[in-house]
Amino acid sequence: MPSALFKPKEKKGLPCRARHGGGLMKIWAAIRTDGKIQRDMVMDFDGLSKARVEDWNPIIGALCHELDLARPVLLRKHLNDLAHFSHTAFTAADFMEPISFDKLTVEIFPEKDEKKPGMRHGK
Repeated sequence: MPSALFKPKEKKGLPCRARHGGGLMKIWAAIRTDGKIQRDMVMDFDGLSKARVEDWNPIIGALCHELDLARPVLLRKHLNDLAHFSHTAFTAADFMEPISFDKLTVEIFPEKDEKKPGMRHGK
């Protein structure tokens, strides 16, 4: 039954689940070798929260599917890094299959604050 909640819509993210009250998140995933980005992509996910553990499995799955990667094992360390620091990294030890890169990094883009025109910060 949970799989029905997480059907990707047109590769732009996951459907909104209003009962959970999450917002729009932009997620950047990058495959890195020797500190250089080999491949990367950005996806939008709607209605999700970075603090909700159950939201991350379908997000990581969708990102890995688009990058044509095996899905890494999602550990508590990764979830804590995402919730507290908005980024995490998956190394070869986190994948069940051999990988041809050093690490997969996942980062949440910060939401832009909408400022009213004419408003100034400071004094």
